[in-house]
Amino acid sequence: MFKLFKKKISPEEMEVNLRITTAKLQKRENNLKSIVEKNKGEAKTALKGGDERKFKRISQRYAMGQKQLKYIEGLTDTAMAMNDAIEMQKGMKELVSVTEEFAQIQSELGIDPQRINKAVSNIQKASQKTEAMAENLALTMDAALGSGTLEELEESENLKKELMGELSAETDAHEDLDQKIKRELKEESEQ
Repeated sequence: MFKLFKKKISPEEMEVNLRITTAKLQKRENNLKSIVEKNKGEAKTALKGGDERKFKRISQRYAMGQKQLKYIEGLTDTAMAMNDAIEMQKGMKELVSVTEEFAQIQSELGIDPQRINKAVSNIQKASQKTEAMAENLALTMDAALGSGTLEELEESENLKKELMGELSAETDAHEDLDQKIKRELKEESEQ
């Protein structure tokens, strides 16, 4: 694993690796989304059935799935940002090459190449800053991902409130339908 950090890889190799990693992350993200939705449905069913113990167990799985999903989404965003940084770096390298050729032509024409060299230097610095930004993004994502049981409890309570609201709306709609049917049956029997 540490050999990877010691070996300098080309932007092209890094871009391919990032695309592969991003595809894997997106696949995992989609998988987690379906798991989270499944857990949400099961939690709703448990809550509807009045099984508080089952709801707590499922809501814990839901919270863990949500946490993993947020982590994977963050990694996916980081990978995409790093890919953007690589694209910018490739563009900068092209720009440096063109600028150097331009400086050579200007020199042949008698134009001051020091100004061009200064511009090339600024472009190279911008490219280095872009690389540093990509590295900092990765470090920031690692540092930002924390764990907390308080967050999990809040997530469980939020899920419970959301599902109670849905169940209440379903119950109201069901009761309205029951009342309408009874009223129509009563009207038919009176006729």
